[in-house]
Amino acid sequence: MTQMDLSILVCTYNRSESLRRTLESFVRLEVEPDLRWQVVVVDNASTDQTQEAIDSFRERLPLVAGREEKQGKSHALNSGLDLCEGRIIFLTDDDVEVDPAWLTATLQAFEAQAVDAVFGRILPRWPGGVPSWYSSRLAPALALLDLGNEPFDLKIGDDGFFGANVAILRDTVEKLGRWSVTLNRVGSGLLMGEDTEMCDRILRAGRRVYYEPKSVVLHRFGSRRTRLNYFRRWFYAHGRSSVLRGTQFSPEGACFLGVPRYLYCQAAEYAFASGLCWLFRSPAIAFGYETKFWSILGAMAQHRRSRKNLGDDRSHP
Repeated sequence: MTQMDLSILVCTYNRSESLRRTLESFVRLEVEPDLRWQVVVVDNASTDQTQEAIDSFRERLPLVAGREEKQGKSHALNSGLDLCEGRIIFLTDDDVEVDPAWLTATLQAFEAQAVDAVFGRILPRWPGGVPSWYSSRLAPALALLDLGNEPFDLKIGDDGFFGANVAILRDTVEKLGRWSVTLNRVGSGLLMGEDTEMCDRILRAGRRVYYEPKSVVLHRFGSRRTRLNYFRRWFYAHGRSSVLRGTQFSPEGACFLGVPRYLYCQAAEYAFASGLCWLFRSPAIAFGYETKFWSILGAMAQHRRSRKNLGDDRSHP
C-alpha cells in the first residue's frame, strides 16, 4: 500500500463541543487535490458525547477513529500513532482551530528544508479581555507560542515546541522512541512536558527542528484558564515536570529535607519580590515573580518525592 503524505493526529478527552469546532476547522483546510491525507482522532476514554461528535464528521473528512482506555495524553498519542499511515504526523489539540493554510505552510517547510520537525505559531482566542496581570511570561501556561516573523532552526537549550502545532516525520518518532509516559497529563491534571521532551530528544540526536511562522493555529480557552489560580497550579506542575525532564532545578548540592538548599533561597527571594511588586508595582510584574515562586515549590515537591522513591527502592532490594 502506498504511504499517505500526512496524518493529522488529535487526542481528545471530554471536550465534545470543542472537538466539533476543531474538526470543522479541518473541513476548511486548503488541500491540494492529489494530497493523500487522513485525520486520526483518539478518544481517551471520554464519557461525554465525543463519539457522536466524531461520527458526525465521517462523511466530511478522511477520518479514522480510535479509543485509548488508559488515561493520559501520552498513552493516547502512542495509541494514535499506530493508526497513522502518513509519512508526516501533524499534531494539534481538541481546543484549537487551524488556519486554512496550516497544512500548506507546514508542508512547504518540509519540502524546502531537510528537517525532522516543523512547528509554528499558536495564537490566542481570548474568551474576554486580556487580564491586567497577564504578561508574555504566562504564554506557555496557555500553550501560546509566537517566536516572530522569521523562520529558524531550534537549538539545544531553547524552549521546545507545543503539541498544538507541530509536525514530525513518522520515521523520526519510530527511530527515537515514542512519547514519554512519565510526563503524562491525565484527565484534568497539569503534569506536562511530553511534547517538549520529544523536542529535546530530536535535537540531542543531532536532527533539525524548524520554526515556520506561516504555520498558524488559534487556541481557544475558557474563562477558567484566565484565572490566577489556574496559572499557579500550572507553574507548580511545570516545576515538577522540569525536575522529571532534568532541564531545570538541578538536584546537586547540599539538601535539607530532601530538597536542594538553594531552592529555599530562591523561593524566598521570589516570594519577597512578588509581595513588594503587588504592593508597589504593576500586577503583571508581581505575578511574573509569583509564577517563579510556584515553579520552585513544584520543583521542591518533586525533588522530595524523587528522593523518597529512591530511598524506598534502596530499602527493598
